[in-house]
Amino acid sequence: MSIIKPAALMAAIFAASLISAPAYAGEPAKEKPKDKTPACKPSPKPSTKDKVNKAELEKYMTEADIDLNHGKFQQALDAYDKAIVADPRCAAAYQGKANAYRRLGLYDKALETYDKAIRLEPKNPDAYSNKGNLYYETHHYDKALASFDMAVKLAPKDSLIRSNRANVLGALGRYKEVVAECDQAIKLDKKNANAYANKGMALLKLKRNSEAKAAFKKANELDSSIGMPQIP
Repeated sequence: MSIIKPAALMAAIFAASLISAPAYAGEPAKEKPKDKTPACKPSPKPSTKDKVNKAELEKYMTEADIDLNHGKFQQALDAYDKAIVADPRCAAAYQGKANAYRRLGLYDKALETYDKAIRLEPKNPDAYSNKGNLYYETHHYDKALASFDMAVKLAPKDSLIRSNRANVLGALGRYKEVVAECDQAIKLDKKNANAYANKGMALLKLKRNSEAKAAFKKANELDSSIGMPQIP
């Protein structure tokens, strides 16, 4: 997962931003949506035309996931390609490859590859969630929301997906819905620091400062590196 958390810098920028109240999506104190890590498993329904090498698949998926998580995106792409050779219908390999493309800023290739993963495994909520992250990062918020709506439909009890969806609702200025979605995420996972952080940002926009203060405090308690501001 690629998360930017320069805590002190974010807090300082956020404090200055309160005067001009920029758009929700541009506020640096809020984390970017987190990726859902693709599972390392063979395709559940391999084609009879495709020979699946399970040992090679697991080996290269493990290598690729490690490279991706350590920021070695080109190496991750190479390893995911080898995993795809081992199992051409492994949706997780395409999803991981799309994540690597996205980290490299190759958004068109990433989108095409997410769609390939979805075609192979249309009921996988993680692929829709990661596709939503791409649209969020490229400021296509309506498309991002549609992707997260599908992800939530497929995995209604996934706290991370719901807190990601809250990010998008905030970018669209739908702050009351952000609070409601974050409450759902917190109900599912009381340790979801992102949900508390997003809830706090929305509460600030709604001028419910005392509630925002409590949400930020909880976010920082759960994850001290998240860098949410202290409100007096």
